Amino acid sequence: EYNTLKKKPYFYIVVGCLFVSCLFSLYSIATPYYTDVGFDSAFVALTMSVFSVGLMFSKILAGVIYDKCGLRTAVNMCLIADVVSKLLIVIVTVSATGKALAIAQSALKAVAMPIETVMVSIIVLDLFGQKSFNKVLAVVTSVFTVGQAINQPFLNLPFDIFGNYSISFVSSIIASVAAVILMNFAITAVRKDAAKQK
Repeated sequence: EYNTLKKKPYFYIVVGCLFVSCLFSLYSIATPYYTDVGFDSAFVALTMSVFSVGLMFSKILAGVIYDKCGLRTAVNMCLIADVVSKLLIVIVTVSATGKALAIAQSALKAVAMPIETVMVSIIVLDLFGQKSFNKVLAVVTSVFTVGQAINQPFLNLPFDIFGNYSISFVSSIIASVAAVILMNFAITAVRKDAAKQK
């Protein structure tokens, strides 16, 4: 029940991790960053196309992985892809290798993005059940809306002040690594709590 869930620390950890994945998403600043680095507009458009096409397939992949391997594997696929994509964007330079890394970064970000879309309902239903599904999904959706609304100005603020995205990148990587650890802790805690109640 929702009233019981509100007393569980793992509930807030899950909601917090989902909020972090949205708030620290680099999708909103990747395009201007690649332009600032020195890539031409045609290549930047290519990275966006790779992301868009990749996202179409990654949503299907996330569902298949969930069906075949379970929630933890599907969530970790998204969260770890997010961390790696953020590490790649930091080392991208204007070169043949840099272009390959930028394309890989876009593809990995596409693999990570289902955590902000199709995986939300799956996570809520799998972890918290049918009884509280509507209320929990409403909470998570509201949190996501806030994260999406402030994502771009939040990540652009360091650039406005210091003229580069270094602080945004570092904080985003740290937050994403923390999300991987805490989400796995929360999943384990939910499973143990459910086992005790049987």
